[in-house]
Amino acid sequence: MSSGNNSDNVESKGRGRSMAGFPYVDLDNGVDTVKAVVAEGKTNCTFQQLADTVGVALDSNAFRIRVNTTCRQYGLILLNKDQISLTELGRAILDPTTERQARMDAFFKVSLYKDLYQKFRDQTLPPPKEVERVMEEFGVAPLQKARARQIFMRSAKQAGMFEHSEISLSIPSGVENPIFDLPSEHNIEKQTVVSDLTKRNAYDPAIERILKILPQSDSEWSYNERVQWLRKLSGALDVAYRMHDGDMSASIEITKRQLE
Repeated sequence: MSSGNNSDNVESKGRGRSMAGFPYVDLDNGVDTVKAVVAEGKTNCTFQQLADTVGVALDSNAFRIRVNTTCRQYGLILLNKDQISLTELGRAILDPTTERQARMDAFFKVSLYKDLYQKFRDQTLPPPKEVERVMEEFGVAPLQKARARQIFMRSAKQAGMFEHSEISLSIPSGVENPIFDLPSEHNIEKQTVVSDLTKRNAYDPAIERILKILPQSDSEWSYNERVQWLRKLSGALDVAYRMHDGDMSASIEITKRQLE
């Protein structure tokens, strides 16, 4: 197993919220997860079986982050109720004849990594602080950018991106170059439609500000923080919308659901 990737405190209080999603474990950790899913000749496994195989508690943040990153960021596994199986990319990464291509493809599944490659391709990588500054521009929270950069650098090396040089990103030998959002009439038309819808359905600035502080999917978000956010949203709705006179006495009660 890859060491140093368990992240029980990844989204601890005060670290800030990232608008850009990024993996909390490196690519090798994702590959190890894939291997654990099919350990002992299985074609799939349950969450409990995977937790037992990788030696991480089923109800821990480390396990949740590991599974979600391998699924949603690297695209190597599928989750279906209590069953975990491999995607086509996950199977390819276990095949020695396709592993190199699959590793690079998994690396570029991460939108942030794709953006960073396009930013720094064909040039010497800048110092770590500059890489972190660019990550922050791309939406990584200031207090998470150092960790995000470390995981990015490890994953890039594990994908073969430093095969030709230790100081610049490049496509490894023997793999197909990635195709990044090539312009087409379809894409242009789609972007125009989305832009028109965005303008037509723009929210009041008060609501926009509340929506922007929503945490990233799959991150820790405590019950108290959720209550605070809902209260802020309620205040923003009062600013943005008019109410009927009869609604002035209405109230909203938030009750924490007890786990059975």
